Amino acid sequence: MKTILETKELSFSFPSKKEVLREISISVGEGELVLLCGENGSGKSLLLRALKGLLSPIKGTISIEGRDLSRQIKERNRAIGLVFQDAETQMVGQSVERDLRFGLENLKIELNEQNRRVEEVAQLLNLSHLLKERPRSLSGGEQRRVAIGGVLIMEPKILLLDEPFANLDWEGIKQVLASLASLKESGVTIVVATHEIEKIFSLSDSLILLERGEVVAQGSPLALLEVVERYGVRRPTLEEIASWSN
Repeated sequence: MKTILETKELSFSFPSKKEVLREISISVGEGELVLLCGENGSGKSLLLRALKGLLSPIKGTISIEGRDLSRQIKERNRAIGLVFQDAETQMVGQSVERDLRFGLENLKIELNEQNRRVEEVAQLLNLSHLLKERPRSLSGGEQRRVAIGGVLIMEPKILLLDEPFANLDWEGIKQVLASLASLKESGVTIVVATHEIEKIFSLSDSLILLERGEVVAQGSPLALLEVVERYGVRRPTLEEIASWSN
């Protein structure tokens, strides 16, 4: 499988503090769904922000499709889309359609191309019937899908999601899971940071386990299931995993 995202010895620290990400070396294959897990404070969100370009690592490299983009923040920003935990922070339009078009309009994308992307993303994420609705009137799961759509419409090579199931009810979680399944089927490369691993486990191709800002394991999700509790992540039963895959 072709590697689309790779980091080598990536480290980050806040001013006057010790390193909070230490020599992170990971590899993500094109079209994979990667599960990034670890207890609260392990560095999951910080890593996503460093990959996106919102934080500046003090050392190490970030490569996309074999190109070192460590210092090419604008290019990396275009290649990587990040959906934050709080979906409302990414809502800017007065309707779902205006929200989806926002980034395209800022880039002065031609109208026919805007229409094509809006239609494609709306169908992929089951948003077509919500295009005229106000984003803030939607349910939590619907808002999360709109936030994903707003990022996906910019056509990033890699989609990062930070705790996509946070504060959602059962129906909202199932909506987001269905969207992620559709995205994976369409070939999108996805990295999901969550401690609720039972929900996304069956869709995952690879698992990366963090502890105190360090990668302690990366490999097959099933092979690593037995060790996650050592690092503060609740180990779900196979029955729990199966219940979320239906």
